[in-house]
Amino acid sequence: MLAFFRTNRSSRSISAILAFFYGWVGIQFYLVFIKEFMPVPMVFGSLFIAQALIFIFEGSVRNRISFDVKANIYGLTGALLIFYAIFGYQALEYILGRGYPEILSFGMFPCPTVIFSLGILLWTKKKFPGYILIFPIINALSGFIPAFMIGIIEDIGLIISGLLALSLLGSRDKYLIFRKIKKEGP
Repeated sequence: MLAFFRTNRSSRSISAILAFFYGWVGIQFYLVFIKEFMPVPMVFGSLFIAQALIFIFEGSVRNRISFDVKANIYGLTGALLIFYAIFGYQALEYILGRGYPEILSFGMFPCPTVIFSLGILLWTKKKFPGYILIFPIINALSGFIPAFMIGIIEDIGLIISGLLALSLLGSRDKYLIFRKIKKEGP
């Protein structure tokens, strides 16, 4: 809702919410829940916590992430990714035979949370520091590991979301840079 009904603080608030989700997943999922099952949860937990700090610093403190939903390819693709993260991912799990409490919920587990954040980042209206995307994209593109090795088929959406966000944001930001150079002149 904050992205649709913009105020002077909505972009900062969206960044803070993303930071909360990443921090929660880093601490609760990796450092508390999964540490018994995975050999390196500290690494993943630390990366999620670092991404939370990046969202706070760049989005909430420095206000370098600005959101504005438009009815264009970025807005529509972002909406599809957000819908998949919140509803589609869990619906697919249910269809595949998993029910509560096995369903991996958005905001509590890494994969749907990363998909959601990539969808939200497609709603940005201007170029933001590229390093903000590094961890979510790496996480998304490594989604083949749970998809094919563990059998979490719904994580194919994670790979697709990473490819879409990387290609769309990359082309948009490249266009914005060239447009700025053309406007300023040689």
